[in-house]
Parts: sequence; structure tokens; C-alpha cells
Amino acid sequence: MIQRTKIALIMPYFGNFPNYFALWEYSASKNSEIDFLVFTNYPRGNSYKNIIYIQCEFHEIKKRIERETGFPPMLTNAYKIVDYKPLYGCIFHEYLKDYSHWGYCDSDVIFGDLSKYLTDERLNTYDRIYQHGHLCIYKNEHKYLCLVLSLLLRICSGVV
Repeated sequence: MIQRTKIALIMPYFGNFPNYFALWEYSASKNSEIDFLVFTNYPRGNSYKNIIYIQCEFHEIKKRIERETGFPPMLTNAYKIVDYKPLYGCIFHEYLKDYSHWGYCDSDVIFGDLSKYLTDERLNTYDRIYQHGHLCIYKNEHKYLCLVLSLLLRICSGVV
């Protein structure tokens, strides 16, 4: 039996949104089975049910990263948050409790109909779908988060 899936895609964005952002919103809204969690310091009105804007500041994200990893992040500017994409499942875990999958996306991706590719069967079969930074989706499983954190700790301690 195929288990029903629910996806959340995370996108931190700080500062003014680009002039094409309304196109991103429109394309994201057409993928109504996916929730898009946009962490931002820039207020934005929203008329789409599946795009959720979460007000926060850059320093709050830095605190989240340090709290979850035990290390102060090496972030000189807000754009460098992208270096932590594989840790978003850990950094934003309290927002992901109701989702079977989480992932990340970029603001310059205009989406087609993702439901043709992100079927429940495919999502239940693979631990990760897509591998590049502009769109990547992971099963929301504790074992994956532990693997990423243990690898991070090994890198930071010079073991790897």
C-alpha cells in the first residue's frame, strides 16, 4: 500500500524580493500539494494558501543553526545560509512535524507541475529526490538528520 505524502519546501530569503518573485509565487501556488515555507525579514502579503511566510531576522537563523549543531555558523551575510541547506530539516524541524518530506528550493526556480514527478510511490521509495541545490527533497526521518549532523561533527572535528 502506498503511503500518502506531504511535502514542505523551505526557502530563507532576506532583503527585498527580486522583481520576478510574483512569478515564483504563482508557479509555487499551482503546486497546491506542496507547502512552501519562506523565512524572511521582508513583509509580504500573500493570497496563496500553500505559501507560508514566516517573519524572522537573519540573526535568528544564525541562533537556530548554532542551537541545532552546537557550532556558531560561519555566516558573513544572509545569502550564505544556502551553505546550510542540507541542515534545514534540523534547523527548522519544529515547522516540519506534519510533513513526510522536506526540502529546499530557490527563488529563481519557476515550477511546472511537480505532482507528475513527485508521486507518492516515488517519494516513498527514495530517501532523497533530486540532488542539486535549486530543488532537493528528503524523507523527513530522524535517521537522515542524525547522519547529516554526525557527518558535520566529524568534519568540524577534523576526523573526515
